[in-house]
Amino acid sequence: MILHTKRLTLRPLAVSDLDTAHAYLGDGENCPYMIFLPHDTKEETLSYLQEAEAEWKKETPRHLHFAVLLDSDHIGEAFLYIMDGLGELGWLVRNDMRGHGYALEAAEALRDFAFRDLKLKTLVAHCDTRNLASERIMQKLGMTVHEHGRRRNRVCPDIEADEIGYILTNGAI
Repeated sequence: MILHTKRLTLRPLAVSDLDTAHAYLGDGENCPYMIFLPHDTKEETLSYLQEAEAEWKKETPRHLHFAVLLDSDHIGEAFLYIMDGLGELGWLVRNDMRGHGYALEAAEALRDFAFRDLKLKTLVAHCDTRNLASERIMQKLGMTVHEHGRRRNRVCPDIEADEIGYILTNGAI
């Protein structure tokens, strides 16, 4: 499954992305609000990529991790978790690629794919309340707040923070 936008290509994340994926997954400054990041070692990133690649090989994959490419440069990833007609969106772009609308463009492609091709009825997304950039992306996707005040535990550093959740139903955009 390959998705194209005006500037980006989204293709299945693979083990062959180890070096470029670890560059953003292993960078603590790149993912200060992510629950399960950063990855401490390349082995941890390799295991993550092996799971993502194996999921793509299933007859009905439920965790779709896409590498986000700008030309041939792997600049981040976007994902869609599917469960019972509901999809959860997420994204992560390298620090040096932020501020150019790439995460929004990738998220829009996944939103449209989820509604059009997968026929999902509802999409959700969550972020740390301090992650204003991700919250703005959710709003630009047409999502509205559906949940606020839930606590989330981060692995590194080991802290607890507030989370906000957004929702979008098919036909609302």
